Amino acid sequence: MYIRPVLKDAMQDSLLFEILSTGVKTAAWAVPALLWILLLSALSGGGHLLALTQGNLHINPDFSLKHHHWLLLVGITEELVFRGWLLNATARSGRDIRMIALNAVMFLCIHFPGWIQSGEFLSTITGYEFVSILLFSVLISICFLKHKNIVLPIFIHMLYDFVLKFWIIS
Repeated sequence: MYIRPVLKDAMQDSLLFEILSTGVKTAAWAVPALLWILLLSALSGGGHLLALTQGNLHINPDFSLKHHHWLLLVGITEELVFRGWLLNATARSGRDIRMIALNAVMFLCIHFPGWIQSGEFLSTITGYEFVSILLFSVLISICFLKHKNIVLPIFIHMLYDFVLKFWIIS
């Protein structure tokens, strides 16, 4: 924010300035998003991180965008509903813990039918894997309320879903 005007004057709106500016903007968004993913992976039991350190994390051979195109839509629709609409309409400030918690519980509940249908409900609840959904919702809600911008939560959600489906632990 402070460096941009100085660089712009020094480089006189050159192509190098535009490339550098774009790189800084990308890093400013991508690095925190990747840190969120690492944090969420660690908080959800760290299964993927542990598998990575042990050499047991592999690309899912069954993964294809043809069969997983829903990954692109889920992040958009869930974030628009839960953060863009419900949380935005109910939370008075970024510190409205009650609304963030209620939003996290509602976000958790929408995952129940999928877990029931796939037969994963009992193992998800008893294995405390559901905690990662609650923590994910809380962190994304805080991010949304702090920035008042839905794009970053959508991006993080899509990236998180992608990581969970693209990589498998063997």
